[in-house]
Amino acid sequence: RGRRPPLDAPDPARGGLGYNAWLKSTPASPLPYAAAFALLPAFVTLASPVAALPPAWALLAGALLGAGAHFTNTLADFAEDAVTGVRGLPHRLGARTSVVVAALLLGSGGVAVAVGPARPLPTAAAGALAAGAALVAAVVVAGLAGRGRAAFRLTIATAGAVVVAFLSVGLSP
Repeated sequence: RGRRPPLDAPDPARGGLGYNAWLKSTPASPLPYAAAFALLPAFVTLASPVAALPPAWALLAGALLGAGAHFTNTLADFAEDAVTGVRGLPHRLGARTSVVVAALLLGSGGVAVAVGPARPLPTAAAGALAAGAALVAAVVVAGLAGRGRAAFRLTIATAGAVVVAFLSVGLSP
């Protein structure tokens, strides 16, 4: 039987637990997603041969992608969530507005990677960001057509394209 850590000890699961127990039904519902995704670049940079904290623009890009993912992740569950009383920010804004907000957040995540580095973008990064932009457009089309699950899958593909751009920027001289 494992011991639970003291309340002041860091516990990454608390964000998910807090979301499920309380935050998903509040206007603050995107915050756990933003926080968790913002930490992902740190895993990449701290695991590299020359471990370093990620730049602020990478943390911002992760947070924006995470918040965007929250908005598309809820689309397919709006009817079920209404029955169970879940009223997070996407539910309060409605499906159509949530699609637009998701697209803005996802696109802004790509922009953070494009303008964050102090040097010109490598060709691979520019190509990945162009693919990401096309995927954001597909998220909008799927979301507005009422295909929430497809919109979420396209959101994951968008995040993948932005990660490729991030890695291209991070690995370039």
